[in-house]
Amino acid sequence: MYRLLAIDLDGTLLTPPPHKHITARTRRALRQAAEAGVTIVIATGQNLAVLQSICGDLPLNGPQIIENGAVYIHRIAKHRPSQFRRILCTACWL
Repeated sequence: MYRLLAIDLDGTLLTPPPHKHITARTRRALRQAAEAGVTIVIATGQNLAVLQSICGDLPLNGPQIIENGAVYIHRIAKHRPSQFRRILCTACWL
């Protein structure tokens, strides 16, 4: 049994350009996975606005990784940007 499903957006979850959407089949599969207890995480280079517009109705039940790993959020909330947590940049570790 899988416990976590981490998915990229462009070229993985989304259909090819110019449409770039999530198919009904994929949405059903994600809902089934969430209902089975799988944690669903989006890991993308996109920003929060894109994540909200594309994935706002998905059962994302884990932290979401955006902006190429520079930012993660605990959940998608259009009205609560204070839930952001910034990860230390790589340069800080040097």
